[in-house]
Amino acid sequence: MVKTGDWTISDLITHLVTIQSTLTPEEITKLQMTSAFSKEGENALPEKRPRYRASDLYEPSVANRQLGLPIIDWGEKTKWRSGSEEGSFFPSKFTYLKLYFLLAKLLYRLGLRRNPPLDLTIKLCALSEPDIRSAAFKYLTDNIPSKYPDYKYENFAHIAFIPAVNDFGPLMGTLNEVGPGTHTS
Repeated sequence: MVKTGDWTISDLITHLVTIQSTLTPEEITKLQMTSAFSKEGENALPEKRPRYRASDLYEPSVANRQLGLPIIDWGEKTKWRSGSEEGSFFPSKFTYLKLYFLLAKLLYRLGLRRNPPLDLTIKLCALSEPDIRSAAFKYLTDNIPSKYPDYKYENFAHIAFIPAVNDFGPLMGTLNEVGPGTHTS
């Protein structure tokens, strides 16, 4: 199966979707606690790859990859879609749209993360790695209204994550250091 490399993660989840109506709450809890998933970028042989719980990984989106987050290894044969408009049919009554929705829904139920929590996003904004830091700041500013409506700058006033420029060049500062009405030199 997955451990031996005979099944991909998408094969496993497709199988679980087909039997999920028979799974007990205890079996779902066990699946949530099971380290059954690999993450992208680990090139070891399938039987040697470390395994993770779904809750330790993120969906394979462009944004999550740009943020350097651990992404579930969905495989190359099946494209990840949390919602899709495919037209062909999957065994009997399921369209690919329904299948993809059910696959994503089951993985979310098992704990797969869609996006990083606010505190992690702020930490990513303060990293020394410029590509991740820049992507994280853009992600934060683009998503405060929709994903982080409880954001309060006071909660992060001690973290230098705001990009700014002073007389000496680019820097990262706190909102109090670089916000309106302040001057850094």
